[in-house]
Amino acid sequence: MADPTAAGRRVGGTEHSWCRGVPGGTGVLVLGFLLSRPVPRPLLESSLHRLQTSHPLLRSRLTTAGPDQPFFSIAHSPSLTVRPLSASNILQSPPGSTSHFHALLEHELNEKPWSSPAPSHPILFATAYDDMPEPGRTVVALRFHSAACDRTSAAAILKELLRLIAGSTKEEEEEEEEGFHRAMEDLIPKQDAWKPFWARGKDLVGYSLNGLRTSTLPFEDAGSDRLSEVVRLVLGVDDTQKLLNACKVREIKLCGAMSAAALVATNSSKHLEKDRAETYTVVTLIDCRKYLDPVLHDRSIGEHRVADPITRPSSTRTMFMGEKSCGRSPRDAMSPTPMPSITRSI
Repeated sequence: MADPTAAGRRVGGTEHSWCRGVPGGTGVLVLGFLLSRPVPRPLLESSLHRLQTSHPLLRSRLTTAGPDQPFFSIAHSPSLTVRPLSASNILQSPPGSTSHFHALLEHELNEKPWSSPAPSHPILFATAYDDMPEPGRTVVALRFHSAACDRTSAAAILKELLRLIAGSTKEEEEEEEEGFHRAMEDLIPKQDAWKPFWARGKDLVGYSLNGLRTSTLPFEDAGSDRLSEVVRLVLGVDDTQKLLNACKVREIKLCGAMSAAALVATNSSKHLEKDRAETYTVVTLIDCRKYLDPVLHDRSIGEHRVADPITRPSSTRTMFMGEKSCGRSPRDAMSPTPMPSITRSI
């Protein structure tokens, strides 16, 4: 599963998809958390260094020089530096409709150092935003290349980093990993490698985002630079329970209901004329750790997701059918697990 002597390896097929997606705005993962009190920068850096020691992939550099596929090169020791920035230099004045934390998160998502022509870049950048409008608050943002970190990895990193900042020193949690894991393609069980699920799901960008239906969509504004924005939905306890109960009664998976709601909301926001249809694509990212050989645990840092795209025109009838088809998993034992957004206030 891991090579203790490896100084690096070439990126796998799925990882390479994320590399190809970065120039267009895809392939950047941001883990941000809002602190209610300042954390000394030396403590934050030392905690991140300990995290990099435990997970060698986090101290790697993505080398893109040459005609071959990019390469993960592992540094012998951590060298991450937390960049201090003033939030007042980023936030709009007067403030927009989004929260300050939301605005900083979107700013981080649109920072793409891996798009520059330099032959090598770290896969992890850290920024601490001080001078927040709320006194005493600090925002820490960790920006990862998605080839080296998925949603499950980010959740594990957040939990471990907060433990390190708090001063926990459990020996079993600080044990250094022996090397780093092979690419996901090398861990697919041989008896399952032929299945279409793996064949198309591994090429996240090529199949899901560059498919004919989505690559030819007309843009109202095709000349300006592309940017990433975040749409956030928050449900209270009562509404969440109603949603879960409704899914159970109708035998619809939660991810299906949420995908259908997103399609309906998107279509409604366009105020289209009667009988006019548009095409939308919902891409579900599925964590495959438990389907690999050997099975990986949640602390196995890396990119271990495949994509399951569903493309639908937006007429009334197909929207309803889309809700049903999204709600029922098309593959036994490989139904996606919905995951909450990663935000944490301390």
